[in-house]
Amino acid sequence: MSKRPLLALAALAALSNAALAASPVGNADAGAAKSATCAACHGLDGNSPAPQWPKLASQHADYIQRQSALVRDGHREVIEMMPFVQGLSDQDLADIGAYYATQVIRPGVADDSPIAGRNDETYANLGQTIYRAGKPSAGVPACMACHGPTGHGVTGAGFPAVAGQHGQYTAARLRFFNTGGHYGEEGDRSTVMTTIAGRLDETEIDAVATYIEGLHRVDPGAEATAANAPATSAPAPAASVPAAPVLADPAATPPVPATVDPPAAPPAGTGADAGSEPATPVPADDEAPPADDDANGVAGT
Repeated sequence: MSKRPLLALAALAALSNAALAASPVGNADAGAAKSATCAACHGLDGNSPAPQWPKLASQHADYIQRQSALVRDGHREVIEMMPFVQGLSDQDLADIGAYYATQVIRPGVADDSPIAGRNDETYANLGQTIYRAGKPSAGVPACMACHGPTGHGVTGAGFPAVAGQHGQYTAARLRFFNTGGHYGEEGDRSTVMTTIAGRLDETEIDAVATYIEGLHRVDPGAEATAANAPATSAPAPAASVPAAPVLADPAATPPVPATVDPPAAPPAGTGADAGSEPATPVPADDEAPPADDDANGVAGT
């Protein structure tokens, strides 16, 4: 695969870092008050209750600031949002971004239903394949090359966090890019997404979007604790013995309590397809995109 996309991504990252250095530093406490008008669409804590509006919780502060400025300045068309940001300064947007970055996103659940005509392959599994391995036949790199194995993006590089985002919102953005749309001027970093999304079909867009909705990080410490736990363990003795339940059928046999294994922490991935996650260690999300020929990842939703 050509190295040109890699050079383009490196150039975009350099420009992003330069822009970040010139941006005002946000104050999360100030942003909490300033975000009050944002809550109607994005939720008080950044977890939007409506799937057509993005969740902002856990998003990079600089990404929120930049996208809001694009809307304010007429470079990204979001008609419903423009009245709320037109009077805000760069410092206001930086404060709001800092506030939402401190909030915790609530992930959804991926659609694991079969795809018609695809040999019982599910949307979640197809989405996972594209997210982690890309679509080599069409020159589509793995999404995780820029957005990270757990979907938390790269702070300061313009690659947003995508994990847990509403599937409906993500699919709408991918279709926007698929049809040639982008933000800002012709040289804007979102043009990378225009190229990549343009090589996905409708089913693949829906699959990636739903996989991302269920994507979330697992606490490695909790995972290690569960792995080292005994194979079986009896529950802690109760303070008192409850009365035996009354059976609807007098002839029925009461159920026999079984030994309860401690719950294992779910692997990283989706709610529906978590069992298919690889067991190899996951690199940190804030690492730069891999430096091989396939590391031309997805930028910007």
